[in-house]
Amino acid sequence: MSSAKASRPGLLPGHRVGDWAVTGHIGDGGWGSVYAAEHIADKSTVAIKLLRTDLLPPAQRASMDELMRREVRFSLMAEHPNVVRTHAALTLKDRERPDLDGMTALVMDRAERSLQDLLHDAPVGIPVPNAPQLLVGISAGLAHIHSRGWVHGDLKPANILLARDDQVWLADFGLSAELEGTHAYIPPLGSLDHVPPEWWSQRSSLRGAPLRPTADIWAFGVVAHQILTGGLHPFPGGTARARGMAADTYARGGTRLRLDDAVPLQWRGLITDCLRPDHRSRASLSALDMMRRVRTLAAPPAAHRRGRAILGPVGSLRLVTAALAVTLLSGDIPAGHGPALQGSRPTGSSTVRTFQNMYTKACMDDSLEFGLRGYACNGLDFQRWRIRRTDGTMQQIENIDTHQCLYDDGIVLDTKPCDSSLPRSWVVLTNEGRPDTVRSRATGKCLHDGEYGLQTLPCWPGSVRQQWRERGRPDA
Repeated sequence: MSSAKASRPGLLPGHRVGDWAVTGHIGDGGWGSVYAAEHIADKSTVAIKLLRTDLLPPAQRASMDELMRREVRFSLMAEHPNVVRTHAALTLKDRERPDLDGMTALVMDRAERSLQDLLHDAPVGIPVPNAPQLLVGISAGLAHIHSRGWVHGDLKPANILLARDDQVWLADFGLSAELEGTHAYIPPLGSLDHVPPEWWSQRSSLRGAPLRPTADIWAFGVVAHQILTGGLHPFPGGTARARGMAADTYARGGTRLRLDDAVPLQWRGLITDCLRPDHRSRASLSALDMMRRVRTLAAPPAAHRRGRAILGPVGSLRLVTAALAVTLLSGDIPAGHGPALQGSRPTGSSTVRTFQNMYTKACMDDSLEFGLRGYACNGLDFQRWRIRRTDGTMQQIENIDTHQCLYDDGIVLDTKPCDSSLPRSWVVLTNEGRPDTVRSRATGKCLHDGEYGLQTLPCWPGSVRQQWRERGRPDA
């Protein structure tokens, strides 16, 4: 065996790692190699990251082992569609391959590529394809991590994975840490391009370097700038260290923040808030608030609901509702309001029902004042939906009160005037004796209710957040 091969032993197709069999080689990095594999029993595909921890001195090996245990523990705790799953961390021992002994294998969900790969291939000076959707996924994953009391600590394009259908996964949680009050501790590691300015001056203790949630907010600002400009960093410099020093100079007041002209106008305010010069000024922006702002910015202007932005007090709402009722009874329906015009509404059989989520126990609710939401079940018409079958299994879901249809185009989940377009087409999967699931025909994702409200996410079999049941009216 050559010295090159001895320095980087590999896994051949068919080699078994735990319950998985290697199917091919994906790529190499500084720490090791990545392989494609599939589960022996169900043939599900994964990626196996093979790390050369066997070459580390005992002290560094212990630190690396702790980082990997932390990654697996966090991955098991933080189940979310925008967080990659680590299925196992294994230390290899193989009598037939002694060159593999002591190496560590991380078995993870397999992605198509990373954001770093996308930026590498993207033209500079314009947003990458599907930039708003990418930012929505990254911010949602980050908000979920923070809601669980953790900080990522190493958010950068190489650690943002892209699966099929532009699904975003945050990955590499070796530097993630659980908060102890307002901060946590990690080894003094991280990407110089994405660490906040305070990283350069803070001191490490025996427990490591202090890590706060605002470090992730800063890193998101840098990543957002890169996504919206085809890879450009918000600070000048030919190397990561030079760019880091430029950020430190900005934080000390030596220069102003100058976002690239390619950053779209509507995104500049959010990125500026993420890149505030110090921890305290960034602390007012939580990951949850940041996610909400990203979703608002990502929604096209047409996503705004009719009339809701101008509705005033409850008294005004009653007048609007009464006027609408009179109009509907008279048959004089203004264009774009009330039920769709004759011929645009779905044909075929219809049923009326409610949708109560098995996890939150809230009902899907649509009102002129508050819009689409999950709300305490009350049996009112805001929570009653007419399901109309149009073509085979395709259905449209129309609210009894607002006469709007449930709509999902991959960015916006809302209700809009009913027509025959694909974003208004759904499949309500009913299983005898089991809760229903509601899947969008446009995105292939399932209606989900959780801590961030109603949204559509990749369908997870058995997830109670995506299970819905009929709830009888209280007065029935």
